[in-house]
Amino acid sequence: MTNYESLWIGLVEVTPRTGNDLPDGAAGAFVNVLSIAADASEFLEKVRQTLDALEFDVQDVENIEPFARRVSTRELDPKLILLANEVLQSGETRFGTFHCYEEKDNQ
Repeated sequence: MTNYESLWIGLVEVTPRTGNDLPDGAAGAFVNVLSIAADASEFLEKVRQTLDALEFDVQDVENIEPFARRVSTRELDPKLILLANEVLQSGETRFGTFHCYEEKDNQ
């Protein structure tokens, strides 16, 4: 079994800055993000830095936890597991599928 102990995951809501061509002119998106980190604080800092470089603003981050915990308690999409293995090999922060929305419901 792969050692996921240093790998973290979280669900991030992002909005594009001017000049960012988020698909179809979407107002924002939710995306699973994976990164190697010592703790949740380091994970959050890496996520913010990476998304900042890609011209996204982070609006919210939910469900930050070690990937080892996530994989042991939930059935995950095989693509997410492949992405986790890529992160372990490359050491780079990676993103799952961006689930775009046109505008946020303010109810």
